[in-house]
Amino acid sequence: MERGSVVRERAKEWNSDPAKVGILGFSAGGNLAARVAYSPAEEGAARPDFAVLVYPAYLFVKDEPASTLRDGLDGVIPTPGSGKPVPAFFAHSADDKYPAEGSMALAAKLKSMGGSAEVHVWAKGGHGWGASERCEAAKRWTDLLGAWMKESGLLAP
Repeated sequence: MERGSVVRERAKEWNSDPAKVGILGFSAGGNLAARVAYSPAEEGAARPDFAVLVYPAYLFVKDEPASTLRDGLDGVIPTPGSGKPVPAFFAHSADDKYPAEGSMALAAKLKSMGGSAEVHVWAKGGHGWGASERCEAAKRWTDLLGAWMKESGLLAP
């Protein structure tokens, strides 16, 4: 079985659409999700149809806004000529130790390559809030994600 095809092959069994398979990651998992969705891979590698990156870490080379986005084999930037990047949704806090500017920079890069991105940055919340009641970001991001998915045609209205 081709790597990455399990979800698509079993989508109907799981009451899902095999053409609408996404990836979601938090923090370091957000970096991994970005790498799966956008970084260089062998020809024909399975890719998700959209990416949800919640306070993704390690997007910048030095984890500071004055740095550059990670590129190359360990990077998050799509390879030029690899086609239109899949749509992305970002949720981040401005006071996160991993700079929200990374989410904004990656979103801008994806858009410059013909992709689309929605970015939400809350003033406060820090890092690691997940889907909790800890801060406004934690309370609101899942509703905003649902709205984005509906507007993007990823979920039924």
